[in-house]
Parts: sequence; structure tokens; C-alpha cells
Amino acid sequence: MSNRIKVGAGQGFYGDDPWFALQSAKYGNVDYMGFDSLAELTLAILEKARQKDPNKGYAADIITYAKLLLPFVKQNNLSLVTNAGGLNPPAAATAVARLANEIDFSELKIATITGDDIKGKIEKLRAAGLKFENLDTGEAMPEEILNNIIFANCYLGAAPVKEALDRGADIVVAGRVTDPALFAGPILSGMNWNVDNLDQVAFATLLGHLLECGGQITGGNFSGDWESVPSLERLGYPIAEIYEDISAIITKPEGTGGLVSSDTVKEQMLYEIHDPSNYIGPDCIVDITSAKLEDVGKNRVKITGVKGKKPPSTLKALFAYPDGYIAEGRILYGVPHALKKAKAMAEIMRKRLDILGIKPIAYEAEFIGGGALKRKEPNYEPEEILLRVAVKVSSKEQASQIAKLFPAYILNGPPGADFFGAPPKPRQAIGIWPALIDRELIERDVKVDVKTTKEILEG
Repeated sequence: MSNRIKVGAGQGFYGDDPWFALQSAKYGNVDYMGFDSLAELTLAILEKARQKDPNKGYAADIITYAKLLLPFVKQNNLSLVTNAGGLNPPAAATAVARLANEIDFSELKIATITGDDIKGKIEKLRAAGLKFENLDTGEAMPEEILNNIIFANCYLGAAPVKEALDRGADIVVAGRVTDPALFAGPILSGMNWNVDNLDQVAFATLLGHLLECGGQITGGNFSGDWESVPSLERLGYPIAEIYEDISAIITKPEGTGGLVSSDTVKEQMLYEIHDPSNYIGPDCIVDITSAKLEDVGKNRVKITGVKGKKPPSTLKALFAYPDGYIAEGRILYGVPHALKKAKAMAEIMRKRLDILGIKPIAYEAEFIGGGALKRKEPNYEPEEILLRVAVKVSSKEQASQIAKLFPAYILNGPPGADFFGAPPKPRQAIGIWPALIDRELIERDVKVDVKTTKEILEG
């Protein structure tokens, strides 16, 4: 058993800046790094890419990260875990193998985790009696949605990640595992902790939750005294030093900017948490209220005391389906009476849709600079207002027709307007249907495939 391991965050979202990961690899002396690419929106983006090319469907920036970090994997025994596999983990693994081959790293071991994609199992699951009741409403999934599923994925936990690393993987490429699992898997493997020890699993899960959003725990997006956070231009990403007594210290690489304090840790700890006493994941249920934080040095916060409960018998699944089309336009208005003009233009656009016989599913007008966030008008006259109108309709043709309306109203609407960029192309709206599925129906089909670069490219 290791006395201590260091796990770092390398990515907080698809499109993150890889410079932060490079600093941790260079100066953080980390054993493992986790890379979180996925959100529901990301999966929708990846599905559109896969529709155009069946060899796509993974987060493209895995290539950028691999180019930067493969030398550290080769020389420093660094292990990487990513969910950038998205909807096509095997294709992502092959792309990484090609890069490894270019630097003569034929013995790199790449693990591919599959089984989260359940689109091809829907009919089999229906035959088993599942109605895919909506997690929010309890409604059984309508046939109209069932027959038009775009993608469907279950959230897997840390167990397959741990297995991959236990089997010697240098890089783990997964699809839709939970965000904390990208870090909990390395912690459980590196510390040789037992997946049946609920307190150990809960602690690893909580640490994963703290690391998953990158710099959000080291002073980025900090809602406290953010002005006192030093050198955000060279922000350091978080590192967890984990000890066998089920304690850890959250820190960051020496010489980097940002801040690690009990306040920044608490803020991330409560981020996206519904019930702190019952933070539900596939590996366990975490009681975050039992955690204890202590500032033990500059940019060093110690965490102890986390308790775990038995995991649920179900896994969360997300089903995506076509849900209309969205047209959007933005017009900028200046003084005098900027807000008044923007409101008039929003009403003009609504009336124009009536003239064209278009009945929107949804119509949203936002007055950015004039109450868009608080939905409350300012008590002064703003110097400028950005009007954003978004319309949801049933067909792509209607969305295209609406998008073309906006440019004309630079001259034909209220005065003092400026077109704010070209109108975005109409885009398909994707609806999300959350449901719970008996975990045994999913986990029995989860596979962890570990191969060398050479084996992947040859076969």
C-alpha cells in the first residue's frame, strides 16, 4: 500500500485550456491526472459530430492533451484518466495510440471502458419491463420519444476506472462515467483501497468532486474575496495529496497563481450538491456534512472525516431526443432609451412571427444589461442594451426563416441599433430524459479493454 499519492486535475470541461494541465505535469509531481470533458451539452455536440462521421463522437481536444502529456506518461510514470471517449471511446483510444506511435511509445497501455452507451439495448430493456420513468416527473417515456432516441448513456462509477489502472493502464479512456469517478478511480487504485469500504470510497468520491472542475477550487470563479486571489493569469490547477489514514491535503503546483483555502474548498464542495448529507453516486452515497476542513499551510487545506453509505441499486441514465429547432438573434441598442428600444424590438419580432403564421414552442427575449439576470429593470437608464431573442419552433425551415429576420431590423426597427455578430445558424434542440435503471442490467455489460499501442494499431 502506498503511503501517499498525488492526483491532479487536468481539465474541467470540453474546450478547457491545456496549459493548466501542463503546469501540473511539469511542476506538480503528480502520479495521476483526471480530465473531465463531458456534460449533457457536450454529448449532444459529440453526437452531431458522430452523425457526420462514425469515426468521431469523442472530444477532439484529447489529441491536444495527449500531444502535450504523453512525454510525461512515458518518462515520469504519470497515468491519465479521461472521459473524452464520449460516445466513441474505442475511436478516441485509437487516436491516442497513433500519437503514441509517433513518439515510439509502442508499449503504452491504453484502457477503453465501454458499456455506458445503452442506445442499442433499449428494446431489450423494454422487454425486461422498464418504462424509463422520468426522474423528475415520474412519467413513463412516451413512444414518440422512445422511437426517436439520439443517444442514451448511463453514468458509470469508479470501479471500471480502478480495474483499468489495477491492470496496468497508463491511459484510461472512458465514456460517460461520473465526473468524480475520473479521480476516485485513481485514488482507489493508487491507495489499494477496497471498493467495499464505504468510508474510503466516499472519501475518494468527495475528492473527485473537489477536483472535477479544475481551477474552480483554486480561486477561479470564486465568489468570496475574489479580488484577493493572486495571479489568475497563471492559475494553478488543484492537486490532492491522499494519505492512507483517509485524509488528504488539497493544494496546487508551487509557483502558480490562484488560491487554495478552506473557503475555496467549501465553495466547490457545495457546488452542484442537492443534499449534502446524501450526495448520490454510483459508488456510494456520501455524507459531506461529516467532512472537516483545516488550513494547514499556505495553499494547503486538510480534509478528514467523510462518511459513506451503501450505493443505490440503480444507475442514472440520460436519453436524448430531438426537441425542435432554435433560432437566435442579437441586436445592440445605445442611448437614449436603450432598454425601451430593445423591448419594442422584442415585441416587433413577436408580432412579425404572428404575421408569418409561425407559432413558436417557446419565445424568449433577454435584455442584457437591463435585468437579464435578475429579471428586474434597473433604476437608471443603461447606456447600452444587448437584446437577445431566442425562438424554439418545430421545424428547421421555420428556424431558418426566423434567423433571416434579424438583419432587416437594423434599419427597419427602433433607431440606434447595431447588429451584434452574424445570426447563429438554426440548431436542433435536444431534449434530455433522465431515468433510473437497475444497475445489474447495465454493469454486466461494462467492459474494460487494456491494450498496448502496438496491439491497438495492429488490430
